[in-house]
Amino acid sequence: MSIFPEEPLDSPLGYFPGRLNRTLNNGRWTILRKLGWGSRSSCWLAVDPKDPEGIEAIKIYTVAASEEPRSTNERDILQKMGDLRGLSDVPIQMGSFYEESGSGRHLCLVLHCLGPSIVSLLENDSPQGKYLPLHAVKQVVAEVAGSLCALHENGIIHGAVTPQNILLPSLQQGHAIQEFLSQNPSIPGEDVTDSEGKTYHITRSQPLNTFHLTRESTATDFASVGFYLSNFSHARIQSENVPLDPSSTFLPPEASIEGAKIDTKADIWMLGCTIYTLVIGRPPFDDSPGPLTREKVEEVTANIKTAISATKAMSPQDAKKTTSVIKVCMKFNPAERPSADHLLGFRWVREGSMCSCGWCLAKA
Repeated sequence: MSIFPEEPLDSPLGYFPGRLNRTLNNGRWTILRKLGWGSRSSCWLAVDPKDPEGIEAIKIYTVAASEEPRSTNERDILQKMGDLRGLSDVPIQMGSFYEESGSGRHLCLVLHCLGPSIVSLLENDSPQGKYLPLHAVKQVVAEVAGSLCALHENGIIHGAVTPQNILLPSLQQGHAIQEFLSQNPSIPGEDVTDSEGKTYHITRSQPLNTFHLTRESTATDFASVGFYLSNFSHARIQSENVPLDPSSTFLPPEASIEGAKIDTKADIWMLGCTIYTLVIGRPPFDDSPGPLTREKVEEVTANIKTAISATKAMSPQDAKKTTSVIKVCMKFNPAERPSADHLLGFRWVREGSMCSCGWCLAKA
């Protein structure tokens, strides 16, 4: 049994050994809180000691990930996106630097604060299963499709459109964050010792507020917040035709074909898989080893409506419409999938971008 409740600090990957009040970048930042962690990085809330209003999130890659091209690729693509218009629902990068630790050298990205992923809304499971209400899914899809539209117009493939990479909003202003922290203090770290007598300092994750949004929140509640497409370490410039990260179970069939051209339709496939996961409660191909054949894809898509109906989470009419959207996104042939711009024109998707009163939808 691991002694680490979160990231394994003894891993050869070299996670950053963060702790509260530790300074970064030669004193430029002081850690206030741990926000979260993943397979390649951890994320920390930090303040500028000279400016209490200057509070940002710092994504710190593992030593191993810092040495990979895709980490600097995220930095470069985020920098490029900062110069583009129409990209309001993606992370904003404020800068980057390298930090040394006993594990090695870490690439650090300074980002505006965001909340946890929408998966956090499913942590309190119910007997019916882990799925979101339809009104929430539609809003997620509408906002992600809008972000993809802007990315694709600028030749950028996101490459990792999954529920884990769709984040809730968070507090942005320094004084608001400070007030939240005063009412919700950061948990102090603790030292643990392994079987060989080596001591590690562990800090538990505490995301910032999610504006009290839960799985049971109404359409009005969801309409009052936005969602952000994050994690651009998998992003690609389309003209470079670089293979996608093979670790995701959401990758399209063409990703496993050597020499196949990967374009923006890969993101549409993954968005289809995301819709499937959010309305049914499980990924479509989680238990399907090996490359995705046409037969595998057709077998799954043929049973989408049945799987949706089994959750009893929506009416038969809504299940039919939702099935149609998923199916068109998960076409085996990329050329048959809609573009992000085309997808935004679907009434099912437009319903997610309408205000909760329904008046503007009726006029659409």
